[in-house]
Amino acid sequence: PDTGPLPFALADLNVTAENNNTSVVLTTNADVMVSQTLLSRFQNWCFTDVQSGYKVKAYNASTGQPARIQAGLLSSSTGSCTRYYTLVPTQFLGEDCLLPQPSFIYRAGEPDASNPPVRTAVYVYPIDGATTVSFETASVVTTESLAANTVARYVMPFVGPYAVQAFAAARVRSLDPGKRIEVLVAGHDQRDNLDCGWNAIPTSILDTLGSNVYVPLAPSNPLFITPENDNTTVYIDFDHDNIPDQTYTLDRFETRLVYPPAPGYAAT
Repeated sequence: PDTGPLPFALADLNVTAENNNTSVVLTTNADVMVSQTLLSRFQNWCFTDVQSGYKVKAYNASTGQPARIQAGLLSSSTGSCTRYYTLVPTQFLGEDCLLPQPSFIYRAGEPDASNPPVRTAVYVYPIDGATTVSFETASVVTTESLAANTVARYVMPFVGPYAVQAFAAARVRSLDPGKRIEVLVAGHDQRDNLDCGWNAIPTSILDTLGSNVYVPLAPSNPLFITPENDNTTVYIDFDHDNIPDQTYTLDRFETRLVYPPAPGYAAT
């Protein structure tokens, strides 16, 4: 196994205020205040060395009414292994998340092929106290009871070095109705050469967003797609003419790695 440091050994919380006179409060999971600061419009503040279960809230210092902020977690294990997560506000968290990014095996001859495989790790935190969660792949279902203020780590299924479509997606769910989970994904989570990270979006939010997604594509990296249901057809339009350039039909737990057809495509 890869025994490198976990990606959240160092974690800083960055907060930006939308309006003046915004009081920002950092508390523990038990609502004990850790730090407090007053921000002006568009001012940023960094809370260093945050721990699992910490919460950040904001309110207008004069009226006491809730105030809007943008919060993001900058995490690192050591050195240049850095990931940034734009955090989903608590009221938008849910009980069910789809996970399209698999773990990888290096291609033969790559400079880092002697390193351990590229593990994509899934970190799950129970928002509403002790929660039973299920981590599901096409072949295995893992059920675990999480105590309050604990974090579970799972590893995504592996795909071969040349795979573009495979049953390598996953789903993580709360099995306790009404109990939500926060899900962060760390690509190559114990190494620093292929590190990436993203915040899983609950399926309840996907229902609100609908069936169309605009992607500011990074052409050198794939877009990962997985459906909620079997026999789902995905249409991809690279040049914004409303005519599909690529079409894929995917089943549950199947993931597709999508690359642009040629250099020069900036979004899709």
